Amino acid sequence: MTGPATARRREIGLLIQRKARLFSPVLNARRMTKGPPGMINAKFHIDTDLSRAELLPQLRKFEPWRIGITFSNGLDTAELETIQPFSDIPVNKLRMIAEHCGEETLHNLRVLDVGANIGYNTITLARDFGCTVTGIDFNPSNVAKARWLAGVCGVETEFEVADANTYCKPGEFDLILHLGTLYHLADPVGGLKSAARSLKPGGRIYIETTTYRGGDEYACRYMHGFGKDYTNLWALSETVVIEILEQYGAPAVKMMREFQMKHFDGTGM
Repeated sequence: MTGPATARRREIGLLIQRKARLFSPVLNARRMTKGPPGMINAKFHIDTDLSRAELLPQLRKFEPWRIGITFSNGLDTAELETIQPFSDIPVNKLRMIAEHCGEETLHNLRVLDVGANIGYNTITLARDFGCTVTGIDFNPSNVAKARWLAGVCGVETEFEVADANTYCKPGEFDLILHLGTLYHLADPVGGLKSAARSLKPGGRIYIETTTYRGGDEYACRYMHGFGKDYTNLWALSETVVIEILEQYGAPAVKMMREFQMKHFDGTGM
């Protein structure tokens, strides 16, 4: 239920991995690594007083790296042992969100970063926007890296090893990032329910996920092992995602953008 008419509506922004179809005139399909002045950089850059010689052995302790990080001393995690898939623009989804909602709306918020990985979005929002951010990830190794990187940045953030299927802090967050996590969850319905309930009235959640479009708008697809990725589990339909969010108190759903992943061609995803 959405509550009385006087209640402020929660807003949902969806970035759906499917066809290259534009849902907002603000977003586009370019792979920008840097936007206009003031725009979030899609690359993850860290200023540090540590020299290359001081930083390099610390970075090697966390090998292999899946995320590209550039440092002010010239080091880049791409120079170290890496693992595929490797992203050199990990903050690109946050950059797209900023294009959609305006960077000025991202300051001084209470934020939850679901599936925070090694903390690139969490740290960016805390360091550059003064947000109070909690980043959660199921992988202790990711959380250890994230905490260390936050320390290198001198940024106060909170990182927790937690289960996105069930993690819920009712009415606590102004903004929730749920980017590239939903299709990895064994209970995506529970994950959406928990996220929607964790929003403050008037809060926003941005979801980027893989969806399934079959003959029945309520049909979903079990995608475990698809593309030899055994962390993928469920591709919900767009209708199911939207109706679950509406059911649990987040009715103002807006489709921001669709784009097709080539390895999903012909699968309905």
